[in-house]
Amino acid sequence: MLAGYSGIREVYDPISEQQKHYFYSPIPSTGYAIAVVLPNEVIFAPVKALQMQLWGILCILSLALIFLSRWLSTRFYQPINSLINAATCISKGNYDFKVNIKGKDEIGQLSRAFMVMKDQVFLRNAELERRVDSRTKDLQNAIEQAQDALNVKSRFLANMSHEIRTPMNGILGTLNLLKLEGPLSGKQQEYLDIGIKSSEHLLEIINNILNIAKLEAGNEKVEYTVFSLKGSVEHVIKMLSPMVDKEYIQFKACWGEGAPDFIETDKTRLEQLLVNLIGNSIKFTESGHIFIHIDTGSRENVSELSICVEDTGIGIDSGDQQKVFEPFSQVDESHSRQFGGTGLGLSLCKQIVSLLGGNIKLESEPSKGTKITFTIPIRVAVLESIETPPEPLENSLPKLNGDILLVEDNPVNQIVIKALLEKVGLQVVLAQDGEVALDILKQRSFDLVLMDMQMPKLDGLEATKLIRQQPKWQNLPVIALTANTQKSDMESCFQAGMDDFIAKPVEIAKLCHILSRWLVHKRT
Repeated sequence: MLAGYSGIREVYDPISEQQKHYFYSPIPSTGYAIAVVLPNEVIFAPVKALQMQLWGILCILSLALIFLSRWLSTRFYQPINSLINAATCISKGNYDFKVNIKGKDEIGQLSRAFMVMKDQVFLRNAELERRVDSRTKDLQNAIEQAQDALNVKSRFLANMSHEIRTPMNGILGTLNLLKLEGPLSGKQQEYLDIGIKSSEHLLEIINNILNIAKLEAGNEKVEYTVFSLKGSVEHVIKMLSPMVDKEYIQFKACWGEGAPDFIETDKTRLEQLLVNLIGNSIKFTESGHIFIHIDTGSRENVSELSICVEDTGIGIDSGDQQKVFEPFSQVDESHSRQFGGTGLGLSLCKQIVSLLGGNIKLESEPSKGTKITFTIPIRVAVLESIETPPEPLENSLPKLNGDILLVEDNPVNQIVIKALLEKVGLQVVLAQDGEVALDILKQRSFDLVLMDMQMPKLDGLEATKLIRQQPKWQNLPVIALTANTQKSDMESCFQAGMDDFIAKPVEIAKLCHILSRWLVHKRT
């Protein structure tokens, strides 16, 4: 028993080398306290036993959880992950996989349903691919058939162009020869002018049909050149002025302040647009005015040429305004229509403007008149002047001197062209095909050869190639004189070794200009 102690103390016992707990319980009446000493091992033995039990339980629970997680993974996660992978494969178009899930529960049913769906998707895709392949082949066949039809059409038009232009050359040439003969009576001159104008109108129709066909086939390309805008517009106005009744119609060009002197675009196409639009206005205008407004502007830093042909003609109803841009279409289709024409003019203009990258619009009101405006992109050029070779007039043909070999198989064209050439002072020898031409060239020399393209035995292209193979004929001018007027025909002529190209029907002024140039070149 000890006096003065109470509570609990932990004391190290050096003898046993253990920590011990001392528990003191005071006795109030005696002033002493009862002390009980217990080693820590005794005190914490139950705690350690409980701790071991807890660790054992924890290990068992961990093992149970691991087993449960593996079972759940095998039971749920792996099948779901397998289905996810399968869906990914299907999305990529890969059907070579299997979902190996067995069982009669919901996962198994879902897996089997998924495999059935995969097979159905595969079959549908296979059927879709078969249909796409079939329709692609059908489309390809249709494209080939359309291309074949287009080629047949192009060949047909080329042949028709040649066959029609050949007799047209005889008709126009004969009429021009008559015009160049001695003075005619008033009636004779009137009849002759009617014949010439009718022939020229027929030629214009042929040219428009061929141009429409070539544009539709996509065979035309823009040929950019720098030229005088004012010169081209004035040339067209001068050419069409005789068709205008100046007593009742005011006919002039109105130039905007921004109109440039020189531009770069397709000169031929621009003049073709002007001829068609102004010619249309002349045909439908009996009185008032025909104004050609020319100006320039810019859009998105690109210069644009704007030309408006304004007239006070019969006008067009709003319901018919789109119709006039369709090929072979006119506002009045009746047999008793007052105004003639094929209905190709505005359709051709629309396609030319589209080829040049521009747009065209029409404003019209019946009985008041029509405005047709087209806008095309251009490049403004800065030049002092452009030399334009003067074209001789038909009524003042130059006198030429030289020996010409005319290679032509058509008897009518032989007579007409020979007479035209002799009319301007040239000596002409005829050859009906390429073989005869080569034989004649071996016998004597000539200053120039006019060569037709399509001839029996030996055509003009092959004959020219044989001529160029001979050193003594290397510098002999050979000029194509043909009714084949396609651009590809011109290229074929130049590739064969020809020096220039004249289209039939022959314009006598153009023929003289080209011949004089090459005859001068030959002499120098």
